[in-house]
Amino acid sequence: MTKILDSLGAILVALAFMAFGVEHFVFQVFVTGRPPAWPATLPGEHLISYASGILIFSSGIAILTRRGWQFPFFAGLLILLWSGLRNIYELVTRLDYGVILTSTNKSLTIGGCALVMAAMLNSKTERGLIGKAIEPEKYFVGIFLFTAGIQHFIFAEFVKHLIPAWIPSPIFWTYFAGVALAAGGLGIVTGIKAQLAATLSGLMIFIWLLVLHLPRALEFNNVNEWAAVAEATTVSGILLVIAPRLSDSRRKKT
Repeated sequence: MTKILDSLGAILVALAFMAFGVEHFVFQVFVTGRPPAWPATLPGEHLISYASGILIFSSGIAILTRRGWQFPFFAGLLILLWSGLRNIYELVTRLDYGVILTSTNKSLTIGGCALVMAAMLNSKTERGLIGKAIEPEKYFVGIFLFTAGIQHFIFAEFVKHLIPAWIPSPIFWTYFAGVALAAGGLGIVTGIKAQLAATLSGLMIFIWLLVLHLPRALEFNNVNEWAAVAEATTVSGILLVIAPRLSDSRRKKT
């Protein structure tokens, strides 16, 4: 079962990066990692969006075919530098615990995900180095889940409207999801039942992808919703990929 989930996770990550690449062309902006708005004084937005889209799409192909580690490696660096660092700057200067915090967590998680996949694709990478690549990603995705869980309580009135209309008691599911996300994030960061926390969180987000994000993207058909589809796919996939490896690293320490 673990191998099946691991393979599913890698496929989800591959499809997510391919989707990000396509979105760069369709929406003609740098979508991946939700960076701040393109600087008005900097030319070449469309050109950079297309070039980065090719790189990110190629990363998805590389992950799917299990060859070409350089593509996700450089894509990860690009996402962390262009989206991650700029979002961190916005977060520190504006101290926004809403959209900017979420964008920061997404950019770090997606960029870290690409580096993890690159390490796993490189046949020359030793097992210990793969663990070192997973270590920061563990904190990126764990903190993302924990803060997202807290945000479900802070912004409950907003989040409940994201619950599909056919699901009863939206406020209950808002709080339930908040608790589940926070618990999953804590488990991953602290190492307490880390494998279980990552696996269950990955499966839960995959269900949300099918029940929530895809229907919203098909209904509203805009950059925000389609980016959310790729983001949920990425997070679900990388959680399933790192889950068994979190367990292995804990056994080594003991």
